[in-house]
Amino acid sequence: MHYLSILFIFTLSLVFSQDREAIVQGICELANTPDNSGAQVLFEAQTPSAQADSTYTLSDGSYSIGLTPGIYTVHFSKDGYYPYTMP
Repeated sequence: MHYLSILFIFTLSLVFSQDREAIVQGICELANTPDNSGAQVLFEAQTPSAQADSTYTLSDGSYSIGLTPGIYTVHFSKDGYYPYTMP
């Protein structure tokens, strides 16, 4: 098993359409490979206003997702790697 290397960057951007949302961006690097794609980034809702959602990393390890305001626990996972959770 390999380890996930996480660089977690919060970029908050309010989108003023029907719903407000925050854009969360970050990088998840996989050990011992130049291709960092396919790691799942799952946002688990911890408050009633939050809505669970997930995305996958691109080949450079980057990800971006729009979330409703709230508190989340973030889970990173990919087959063959140890999962990582950020409270």
